[in-house]
Amino acid sequence: MSTPYQILFGDKNQVEDVETDYRFYKKRDISQIPQSEWLFEIFKDSMSAKIKSLGFIVVIFVGLSVVYYEIVIGTVSKEKEVLIQLQSLKDELVLSSDEL
Repeated sequence: MSTPYQILFGDKNQVEDVETDYRFYKKRDISQIPQSEWLFEIFKDSMSAKIKSLGFIVVIFVGLSVVYYEIVIGTVSKEKEVLIQLQSLKDELVLSSDEL
Protein backbone atom coordinates (compact mmCIF):
# COMPACT_ATOMS: atom_id res chain seq x y z
CA MET A 1 0.00 0.00 0.00
CA SER A 2 1.20 3.46 -0.75
CA THR A 3 1.44 6.17 1.84
CA PRO A 4 -1.38 8.33 0.40
CA TYR A 5 -3.63 5.27 0.37
CA GLN A 6 -2.77 4.60 4.00
CA ILE A 7 -3.46 8.21 4.91
CA LEU A 8 -6.86 8.19 3.23
CA PHE A 9 -8.11 4.70 3.93
CA GLY A 10 -5.87 3.32 6.67
CA ASP A 11 -6.89 2.68 10.24
CA LYS A 12 -5.86 5.81 12.11
CA ASN A 13 -6.06 4.11 15.51
CA GLN A 14 -3.81 1.24 14.52
CA VAL A 15 -0.54 3.19 14.39
CA GLU A 16 -0.05 6.02 16.85
CA ASP A 17 1.31 9.24 15.41
CA VAL A 18 4.82 9.61 16.81
CA GLU A 19 4.92 13.31 16.01
CA THR A 20 1.93 14.32 18.13
CA ASP A 21 4.15 15.79 20.85
CA TYR A 22 6.36 17.69 18.41
CA ARG A 23 3.94 19.75 16.37
CA PHE A 24 5.09 23.28 15.55
CA TYR A 25 2.11 24.86 17.30
CA LYS A 26 2.69 23.05 20.60
CA LYS A 27 4.84 24.65 23.27
CA ARG A 28 7.56 22.36 24.51
CA ASP A 29 8.54 22.20 28.14
CA ILE A 30 12.33 21.94 28.24
CA SER A 31 12.79 23.22 31.78
CA GLN A 32 13.56 19.76 33.18
CA ILE A 33 15.84 18.76 30.30
CA PRO A 34 19.53 19.57 30.78
CA GLN A 35 20.81 21.97 28.14
CA SER A 36 24.25 21.52 26.64
CA GLU A 37 26.55 24.52 26.35
CA TRP A 38 28.17 23.28 23.16
CA LEU A 39 24.84 23.17 21.33
CA PHE A 40 24.51 26.91 21.88
CA GLU A 41 28.07 27.48 20.68
CA ILE A 42 27.42 25.50 17.50
CA PHE A 43 24.24 27.50 16.89
CA LYS A 44 26.08 30.78 17.55
CA ASP A 45 28.91 29.85 15.17
CA SER A 46 26.41 28.76 12.55
CA MET A 47 24.48 32.04 12.75
CA SER A 48 27.72 34.05 12.65
CA ALA A 49 28.76 32.19 9.50
CA LYS A 50 25.36 32.87 7.90
CA ILE A 51 25.56 36.57 8.74
CA LYS A 52 29.11 36.84 7.42
CA SER A 53 28.23 35.03 4.20
CA LEU A 54 25.21 37.27 3.67
CA GLY A 55 27.45 40.30 4.21
CA PHE A 56 29.93 39.04 1.62
CA ILE A 57 27.15 38.41 -0.89
CA VAL A 58 25.73 41.90 -0.35
CA VAL A 59 29.16 43.51 -0.79
CA ILE A 60 29.77 41.55 -4.00
CA PHE A 61 26.30 42.42 -5.34
CA VAL A 62 26.70 46.13 -4.59
CA GLY A 63 30.19 46.17 -6.09
CA LEU A 64 29.07 44.48 -9.30
CA SER A 65 26.03 46.76 -9.52
CA VAL A 66 28.20 49.87 -9.17
CA VAL A 67 30.59 48.67 -11.88
CA TYR A 68 27.72 47.70 -14.19
CA TYR A 69 25.90 51.02 -13.78
CA GLU A 70 29.13 52.97 -14.28
CA ILE A 71 29.67 51.11 -17.55
CA VAL A 72 26.08 51.77 -18.64
CA ILE A 73 26.25 55.47 -17.69
CA GLY A 74 29.58 55.87 -19.49
CA THR A 75 28.27 54.15 -22.62
CA VAL A 76 25.08 56.20 -22.70
CA SER A 77 26.93 59.48 -22.19
CA LYS A 78 29.32 58.63 -25.06
CA GLU A 79 26.51 57.59 -27.38
CA LYS A 80 24.07 60.34 -26.37
CA GLU A 81 24.44 62.34 -29.57
CA VAL A 82 23.86 59.27 -31.73
CA LEU A 83 20.82 58.30 -29.67
CA ILE A 84 19.34 61.80 -29.99
CA GLN A 85 19.92 61.70 -33.74
CA LEU A 86 18.25 58.29 -34.02
CA GLN A 87 15.27 59.54 -31.98
CA SER A 88 14.81 62.54 -34.27
CA LEU A 89 14.94 60.28 -37.35
CA LYS A 90 12.41 57.96 -35.75
CA ASP A 91 10.10 60.88 -35.00
CA GLU A 92 10.36 62.06 -38.63
CA LEU A 93 9.46 58.59 -39.89
CA VAL A 94 6.45 58.39 -37.59
CA LEU A 95 5.16 61.80 -38.66
CA SER A 96 5.79 61.41 -42.38
CA SER A 97 2.81 60.52 -44.50
CA ASP A 98 4.87 58.94 -47.26
CA GLU A 99 4.08 55.31 -47.64
CA LEU A 100 5.93 53.10 -50.02
